[in-house]
Amino acid sequence: NSVATVSVNALASLPEDSDTLKLKPGEQFTLDQLLYGMMTGSANDAAVVIAEHIAGSQMGFAAMMNRKAKELGCTGTFFVNAHGMHEDAQVTTARDMVKIVLAAIENEDFCRYFSALEYSIPATELSNARNLTSTNFLMSKGVTEEYYDARVTGGRTGVTDARERCLIATAESGGLKYVAIVLGAVPSITSDGITRFGSYEEVGQLFDLGFKNYRITQILGTDDIIAQYPVLNGDNYIVTGPSRSVFVVLPTNITVKD
Repeated sequence: NSVATVSVNALASLPEDSDTLKLKPGEQFTLDQLLYGMMTGSANDAAVVIAEHIAGSQMGFAAMMNRKAKELGCTGTFFVNAHGMHEDAQVTTARDMVKIVLAAIENEDFCRYFSALEYSIPATELSNARNLTSTNFLMSKGVTEEYYDARVTGGRTGVTDARERCLIATAESGGLKYVAIVLGAVPSITSDGITRFGSYEEVGQLFDLGFKNYRITQILGTDDIIAQYPVLNGDNYIVTGPSRSVFVVLPTNITVKD
């Protein structure tokens, strides 16, 4: 696990309202620690330090991101920075984010960061230990249990300049796995003063829609008889059937007979 050094340039490139770990120039961290800082701690400064370490500059890393996005078939995405804060030229779509997440969750290390609820970065010569807690309330009960969903296996939150909420989450139940993406959810406050994030509610509704309306159904089994064929000069028939069971995802109102 290689070690990255925090540079003055990396910190200077961040917008003033960035969420950060308050990294200091000269501090050194493993990439593992920085990735937890970025994914669990929502730290924009960690993202830029990673980008500089890997590509030499944030611009160079953005170019790598754009090449990868193109490989994955993203047609509405263009990256300008590594931290995700607003820039007019930086754009994406929910559909492209699905493609990116589906590729990312094939990586076991990514899933470890994506699903982490807590992490502690050890103290350095310039700072005390940094204790991180996930901001994904679908997984974490640290702030509120209102949105907790036991089906959720990973997630990452975001906020736009207009304070709109964005959320990517994965969930699994009954053998089904889903990815849900919500961009630009508008928060609101109810009459009794309760904040509604919009993003958690909508992602929860999407998962309910998927899990309640679809299921994995076995349509062929190895014991099924598909057909019988006569044997030339033989007294018996050959019985044929599937060499393996076949399962498909079907709407819950569709039966095997259908």
